[in-house]
Amino acid sequence: MTRAAAAGFVPHITPDAARSSVVDACGFRPRSNVEDGGSGEASQIYRMTPVADERGEHSADPLCLVATAEIPLVAMKQQQILDGSSLPESVAGLSHCFRAEAGARGRDTRGIYRLHQFTKVELVTLSHPSHSNAELQRLLDFQTSLYADLGLTFRILQMSSHELGASAYQKYDIEAWMPGRKQWGEISSASNCTDYQARRLGIRVRGEGQHVFVHTLNATAVAVPRLAVALLESFQRPDGHVVIPSVLRSWMMGMESLAPQK
Repeated sequence: MTRAAAAGFVPHITPDAARSSVVDACGFRPRSNVEDGGSGEASQIYRMTPVADERGEHSADPLCLVATAEIPLVAMKQQQILDGSSLPESVAGLSHCFRAEAGARGRDTRGIYRLHQFTKVELVTLSHPSHSNAELQRLLDFQTSLYADLGLTFRILQMSSHELGASAYQKYDIEAWMPGRKQWGEISSASNCTDYQARRLGIRVRGEGQHVFVHTLNATAVAVPRLAVALLESFQRPDGHVVIPSVLRSWMMGMESLAPQK
């Protein structure tokens, strides 16, 4: 978060819940397969039901646990017309993230690589449509500088259209080599959603003659469990000690390594 703030992203601590309509507008399907007409795709979203409503009628727009801070960060600007001089607007959100991981049964069930709840720092940018490609590159440059300074071995993948979610127009995944898993593992991604979310949430920018929908972009700065796996597995020595990257030592009381429990 310190690096994000220094790069111009305004820090936020975001709520853990959002309305189903907002979750849906951001491209995360909050309904079950049956409710969605049998699309065949399992929802990754948890819906919240108050105890008092368990035997009654459910709300038409229930609360859901957020899968990423991207959802409340983008929704902060819903039904607003922004001044072009304020763009790009860049924010960073620290949040809990909740994923049902439906369809992933039996995959990565041990350890902390795949969890139902984790903590993440997410970056979101609202951009003028003509500048969104440059903003995506800015997000990607921030991510790669962060992981390079941590000393990780990583690669950048440009995802095919088959791998894109509902909202993404263009997406990059960043994978780090995880020696303990003996394979690459995703630690981050960056996406340009163009006007998908802005149209559904009514976020526009003043233009000459007419207002146009902004473009929204998002990128993961730190997904804590995934990054912890990459760091622990990359810097563990044969004697069990884990060398702490120099850029993290100021947050680790000056320690240079972690010792195994005896």
